[in-house]
This record gives sequence, C-alpha cells and structure tokens, in this order.
Amino acid sequence: MAADPWGDASIEVDAASSKRVLTELRDEQKAILEKSLSLKQQGRVTQMTVLECAGPYFSAESRLAWLDGDFKQSYEDAQLAQMAAENAVKSAKALQQRGGYEVEEMQRNVERRADYQLVVLRYQALAKQQGIELNEVSEDGLVQALESLDAP
Repeated sequence: MAADPWGDASIEVDAASSKRVLTELRDEQKAILEKSLSLKQQGRVTQMTVLECAGPYFSAESRLAWLDGDFKQSYEDAQLAQMAAENAVKSAKALQQRGGYEVEEMQRNVERRADYQLVVLRYQALAKQQGIELNEVSEDGLVQALESLDAP
C-alpha cells in the first residue's frame, strides 16, 4: 500500500532501517509501559500515567504492523493508542480541576490524542477506498491489552 497513515509516503526510507528503528522504539515503549504498570501496582503512579505510556507503545505496535503489511492489526493498535490518549486527557482534566496537573502535560496529551485521531481517520479512509472491513476496538479491548502486558 502506497499511502501510510503514520507518515509521509512521499519520502522513501528503506524497510529494513524503518523496521529496526520501529522495533527499538516499540521495545523501549513497552519497557516504559511495563514499568508504569508495575509502579501503579505499588501505588506510586496513577492510571493516567499508565495511559500516557500506553499511547506511544500502541502507536509503535501499529507502525510495525503497518510495515509488516498487517493493515487490520495496525488499525486496531492505532485505535488502542487513540483510546489510551483519550482516557489520559480525561484523567488529566479531572486532575487539573483539582489543581494537580501541569498545563504542559495537558497540552502534550491533547496533541497526542489529536495525532492518533488523525491516524485512525486515515485508516478509515484507506479502508473505505480499498473496500477493507475494519474491526472496531472497544474500551474493554484497551483494558485487556493493558492487562496482558501487566500479567506476570
């Protein structure tokens, strides 16, 4: 597929280099997310922190699935990234109302949510153009995905 929901398809980068960089990114994001899940179990961070870490991890998973040609899995991972970012924004707004959240963090969460929303919209447009039926991921899917990472 020529159009890439995650990037600029007009700029060619060799697939092996892209895969190496995205695999490193995914592995690092996974380690960060797993650490945040562990810290949450210890009561040292909030669910919002976990969600802030989840978006970039699922984004990296989505980009790798895209590179591997798995359109549907890539779309589902993009939806998980979008949901994580949406829930992080909701959590941040609630915390901000209580006076405990930085404006810069809120800006980053809102920007990340918009980026992921645009990617999901691009997938939907591509699927429509190519006649591909996509599965929608529910909030339960996000919970299950996070639980699977949190399992010992």
